[in-house]
Amino acid sequence: MNRSLIKSRSVRPANARSRAQTRFDRLFREVEQWRERLAQWQAFEGPCMARIGQELEPLEVRYRVRCRDMAFLIDELLVAPPVGRPLGRQQRAKLVGLLTSLAASVLRDAASSAETDEDEALKALHDRYHEESFDAQNEAAIADTQQMLASFGVEISADELRGLSLPEMLAKVAGHLFEEGETEALQQAAAEAERRSTQSPNPARDRRAAAAEAKREQAEREVSQSVREVYRKLVSALHPDRETDPQERERKTALMQRVNQAYDARDLLTLLTLQIETEQISAADLTSAPDRRIEHYNQVLAEQCEELSEEVMGYVYRFGMVLPEHLPPDPKIVTPQLVEQLLGQDIQHLRGKIASLEADLVGFRDRKYLGAWLKGLR
Repeated sequence: MNRSLIKSRSVRPANARSRAQTRFDRLFREVEQWRERLAQWQAFEGPCMARIGQELEPLEVRYRVRCRDMAFLIDELLVAPPVGRPLGRQQRAKLVGLLTSLAASVLRDAASSAETDEDEALKALHDRYHEESFDAQNEAAIADTQQMLASFGVEISADELRGLSLPEMLAKVAGHLFEEGETEALQQAAAEAERRSTQSPNPARDRRAAAAEAKREQAEREVSQSVREVYRKLVSALHPDRETDPQERERKTALMQRVNQAYDARDLLTLLTLQIETEQISAADLTSAPDRRIEHYNQVLAEQCEELSEEVMGYVYRFGMVLPEHLPPDPKIVTPQLVEQLLGQDIQHLRGKIASLEADLVGFRDRKYLGAWLKGLR
């Protein structure tokens, strides 16, 4: 039995990788992946926003204008129907429903856009055919939204919600949740500090707490020291003032800029990559480093992963306005390529809706065309 125990605790082979080294490899890859995703979003944002401004937004304005034209045309047809068979009760009811729906949609969309002048004529048209005024409906919707948010512990004033589209409203809610999360964390930390300050003296507990705090501070100092050592080695090798050759001095100046930026950002991946690029170390040196140092590297890389992922998720939520509701905000699913594809589909779909509306604005004046159109409306 003793033999089996001894055998099971065999010495690790020389080429075997420790847990810290395995985690280092994984974190190294993850940081590279997050940086690549972030770079893609950063390169995509400008052209995408330009396309939204140059293609999508003008189409949205044109669509609202056509919807407004249709609302007033329907009013005209209800007052003076086209020549032919009189409009039946159901046909008139359908037209009234369409008119109020179009008017409300245009008013809401205009309120959430850059258009500042209220369309009083359109609002009056809506209110003439609807039992509840547009303003009353809007305030009721805001109250419902506030009530729903309050059930999740989110308090937002009506003024903050008034005039917002659904995506803008969701972004506002997300911002409040983030701020409240930070506030709650600070309050919990303050409450914990207050609780500890009012506890009765307990020497053993205090010694344990002090030891844990000292251990944490020491670990943080060691981590910072490991990063600082990498930085110092790079500075020592790349300082341009020590270089006499003009071209080499220029190259090292550029490298030093990258080194300083990486150190200021606590970007360990770039610092280690620069060490490999400048042949200070090899990839094999990283894998053979002591586990204690690798663990320090792992802590910094894990922090980088978290920071980069937060930046990427900011883009994912920012461009969520063009995503179908069933798609989760997963950066592996929501990519610049997908957003570009869906934005193109939205633009194409909007062009089709405008063409259809423009055809209907002509066709509705024909009694047969109007009758057939209303028959197909459910």
